[in-house]
Amino acid sequence: MKLSEEIFAIKLYELEQQFGKLQSQLYICQQQDHSKIKQQLQNITDEYLENELLLKKSAAGSRSSTVTLLAVKPYARLT
Repeated sequence: MKLSEEIFAIKLYELEQQFGKLQSQLYICQQQDHSKIKQQLQNITDEYLENELLLKKSAAGSRSSTVTLLAVKPYARLT
């Protein structure tokens, strides 16, 4: 298996895991009342913000100038 195929397989696995987690959360939310759903949404939002910050820090510390540029200006044109 080529390196690019291995990376793709890993990313696909990660997406499948995230999708499974999302399905579980949706199922749980269907069984709960409004206040519990609101708390779950807050927890997910907090987790998202933490992951976003970690990703930005990781990208900013990258040796690749393109990745660093995207970390600082995510919508910058790369021309």
